[in-house]
Amino acid sequence: MKFAPRGDLPWQHPSAGDIARYNHRDGNDDYTQAGDLYRLQPEDAKERLIANLAGSLRLVPQRIQTLQVAHFTNADTDLGKRLQNSLSPAPAIEPTPELVSAKA
Repeated sequence: MKFAPRGDLPWQHPSAGDIARYNHRDGNDDYTQAGDLYRLQPEDAKERLIANLAGSLRLVPQRIQTLQVAHFTNADTDLGKRLQNSLSPAPAIEPTPELVSAKA
């Protein structure tokens, strides 16, 4: 199999000026929709969700648990607190202020 020389690839175009990466997270809200869905669930569905999440998260290192609880807290404060309590003992997790847009 023969490969084209690096400069002959059809998707490579010469460029001029400053080049930067596109930040796909700029302007995105990754938490409101998840929080809204959680708040629509009946209490028994919330309990099952917490139990399922906690069961899976108990299998991963504490660092991963902490990161995930922070994400769930950003989606909904109640969800994060309940998940944290299910994983206790664990350090208190505060939502990331610049990412929080969910209603508690």
